[in-house]
Amino acid sequence: MGRQWNQIIESLGPLTGGTMSINANLADIEALLTTIQADIADGIQSTKGTTTTGTLTAGTTNGTLFATNSTRNYLLVQCTSGTAFIDTNGTASTANGIQLTSGQGITFEGSFIPTGAIAAITSTGTAQLIGRQG
Repeated sequence: MGRQWNQIIESLGPLTGGTMSINANLADIEALLTTIQADIADGIQSTKGTTTTGTLTAGTTNGTLFATNSTRNYLLVQCTSGTAFIDTNGTASTANGIQLTSGQGITFEGSFIPTGAIAAITSTGTAQLIGRQG
C-alpha cells in the first residue's frame, strides 16, 4: 500500500517560516493526501454481483445447499427450523460439521469465503436451511 507513513512524513521536511516554505509544505501535504487516498482505494475491495438463494430440507443423509462455486464472494447459511450440521467442502457429518440450531446462521465474507459445495445433515429428523451466495 504505497509509501510507508514514516517516509511520507519525513519527506515533508521541517516546517519553516516564509511564504515560499509554507507553500512548498502545502504542496507536499497535498501530495501526501493524494497518496493516502490512493492507498485507501487500493485497500478497499468492491465486489458487485448478483446473489442466488438456496433452500434445503436437510435429513439424516448428506444434502447439498449450494454446489461448488469458485467465484463465490459471500455466503450466508441460516437454519430456520430443527438442528443441522453444515460443511463447506461438500460432505457434512454430525461429528465435525458446524452445528446450527433453529434461528442461527453463519456468514462468510471478507478475507475467507469457502468455495466448496455447501452441504448439510441432521442427526435425527429434518432441518430447514436457507442460504444466500454471491
